[in-house]
Amino acid sequence: PMGVLNALQAALARRRALTPEAAALFADPEGCVTEFVLDDCCLLTEADLMGLLARLGESRTPLSVLCLGSAGRALAGSAARQLTELAAGEDARLLVEHLSVGGAYRLDAPSLCALLGAPAVGARLRTLQLTYNPLVSGAVVGAISAHCRELSSLALDHCAALD
Repeated sequence: PMGVLNALQAALARRRALTPEAAALFADPEGCVTEFVLDDCCLLTEADLMGLLARLGESRTPLSVLCLGSAGRALAGSAARQLTELAAGEDARLLVEHLSVGGAYRLDAPSLCALLGAPAVGARLRTLQLTYNPLVSGAVVGAISAHCRELSSLALDHCAALD
């Protein structure tokens, strides 16, 4: 059913109908959500995303795939810190193997470095895709090198601070 949920979410995103209420359907803490894929977060505020992450933190199963597209206004420092908190401790809910973040123009390098440095993320990460994130800097590349030893795929596309 994760494939069905992802296809439904993609259809909503194509229609620019992925509202906070619709996105909440994909973050059901009672379900077995192992993948959280939102292709278009443009209708979400940072508070909306933080609410969704809190719901995912209550889930019975850890999250292994996190994809946030067009995450501009939704993914900033506070939401990134919340992701890092979900990846901390013995009962970490964020055990990400695949991370994709696109268009997060408010996601700063220190917050991203902290997330990649969380053992439940950096040590497990197999694929990392950061696209159109202008604040991704050399410090992030250093964090990737230091913490993400299991990477098999890395894409850093259109990150202005790296050009």
